Amino acid sequence: MIKLLTSNIHQKISGGTIYNSQLLDVLEKHDYLVSLEITTTLDAVDFHQETTYLIDGILIDSEFDIKRLKNGKVFFLIHLCPSKNPALSASTRETLIAIEKEICQDFQVIVTGKSSLDYLTETLGQSTKNTMLLPPGIPNNWLSKKTYPKLPEKMLYLSNFIEGKGHDTLLEVVAKLKNEKITIDCYGEILSETYWDAFNRFRQQHKLNNIHYKGVVNYTQINALLLEYDLLLHFSEYESFGMSCMEALASGLPILITPTGNFETYTALGVKGILTGFETEEACAQLQKIISSESYYQEHIDALVHFKYASWEETFKPLRLPLKL
Repeated sequence: MIKLLTSNIHQKISGGTIYNSQLLDVLEKHDYLVSLEITTTLDAVDFHQETTYLIDGILIDSEFDIKRLKNGKVFFLIHLCPSKNPALSASTRETLIAIEKEICQDFQVIVTGKSSLDYLTETLGQSTKNTMLLPPGIPNNWLSKKTYPKLPEKMLYLSNFIEGKGHDTLLEVVAKLKNEKITIDCYGEILSETYWDAFNRFRQQHKLNNIHYKGVVNYTQINALLLEYDLLLHFSEYESFGMSCMEALASGLPILITPTGNFETYTALGVKGILTGFETEEACAQLQKIISSESYYQEHIDALVHFKYASWEETFKPLRLPLKL
């Protein structure tokens, strides 16, 4: 039996919850007996010797006694290290870093993005001998765009509403451009009411009538949604991987994104539209160039012709044998 432990975030749509669901589906297809357990804290879980546990890193907290796990079959699945949360106090971050270091030393760890792997090695100073990098995949039946406008006008911002996801940068960019020809549709779960309220206040104060919130989109509908747009915008301050960016590229949709998540791989593949930093001025200048130059927009399209991606089956293949789940 393999049990994946996670929080009630699984009831929301996010890159992490999609990843977790796909992982369980693939393992089940290969004859593993799998289940999912939602809990508020690891202290509430009864760990059994005959069960293998995959613990979502979102459950790592400063109160948990990690010694409870050391005699069991336990793997940690880390999308984003909890100690990276910018809202933490210095003392809580220090405690979490110590726990994360212990996890890296004593348990097998699966990270879903290179930025998380870099954080373990560079910030925590940990060896990766117990760590596997298994980035997300794309469904086998994923479709790619065939036609494009001469200039992009219909744009998509696909990200949950929570601190650090860059919606504030989006608003500032659109306010500076003052271009009524472009429209931006925002999709995502509202995970922070404070963040959502600030988004709406700014949008109303600056009369940004070309930015629209469209609600939540189911994972099975994301590919079709991406095909309807001319450009994906993503100005997040942090990502473990950035699934919406990969999904856009796999759909043949050009991007304009901050340098987070898997951006180094995209840069190496010649993908256009990756900003060098997080300043509003650069994002504004690049977007202005994309929406005003047909040749520049075409360069972004042409750069995606040979973009390669792995299926979910391929991305989880290393997990099935070496770890002997």
